[in-house]
Amino acid sequence: MGLKSAIGNLAGWGLLAGAVFATGVVVVAVVESLLWGLTSGRFLRIWFSAGFALTAGFVGYVVRKRVAGNVLPLDYDISVAFRGGQGGL
Repeated sequence: MGLKSAIGNLAGWGLLAGAVFATGVVVVAVVESLLWGLTSGRFLRIWFSAGFALTAGFVGYVVRKRVAGNVLPLDYDISVAFRGGQGGL
């Protein structure tokens, strides 16, 4: 494993760990809101932590897949088989 792969893998795991932590923050804030009522601070904590968890989780997953070489290519297949056997474009 090269240095680039190690750094990318570590960054991916760090983002995934941040997503797990942010999910925990969301759970705690929701429980607090159910017990003691929703305040603007709790609402914002839920809102931003949930957004961070989704974003960091997705980016961490993609970074780890990219480092491993398992990300789908972005060029679309326009072969005849892909179009369902139809003729030309």
